[in-house]
Amino acid sequence: MCTCVHARTHTHTHTHIHTLDAEVCQRTVSCGISYKHTTFENYYNIKHQVLRRIYGPTKESDCTWRIKSNEELNRLIGNKNIINYIKAHRLAWFGHVHCMPDNSMVKKLYEWSSALTRSLGRPKNRWEDDGKSDITNMKITNWRDWIRNRPKWKEFVEKAKTSLKL
Repeated sequence: MCTCVHARTHTHTHTHIHTLDAEVCQRTVSCGISYKHTTFENYYNIKHQVLRRIYGPTKESDCTWRIKSNEELNRLIGNKNIINYIKAHRLAWFGHVHCMPDNSMVKKLYEWSSALTRSLGRPKNRWEDDGKSDITNMKITNWRDWIRNRPKWKEFVEKAKTSLKL
């Protein structure tokens, strides 16, 4: 039986916010919506609907009520979301692959290029392209040096989890 996303939003305690992303994803999957067909925009819409139910409206100085904006909701939960978490792990793996020795099977597959030509039309985004675009969005120019410095790269990956730039 499918459980509604709003089923457990009646509580007004703020201790459950850190598990909100996991709950939204779990409920989305349990309702039969596959990850492949859901977009990040759909995820944000569901998440903000749930957060608005939890935090409720804001009372203005003129005694009127208004719905909290997305920026206010993000500030309340500390800009944490599952999308940045996934992208941060992708960056961590990107750095890990680049640090591997050249004779590693993973590194060989990463650097391998097909002898076949790519299909016509717009080229599909590759995993490497996504990693490089995330690095560019975070304004890192000398990323190869950062990857070689593991503590600095780990700090960068942790910062990416809560970054608004990704």
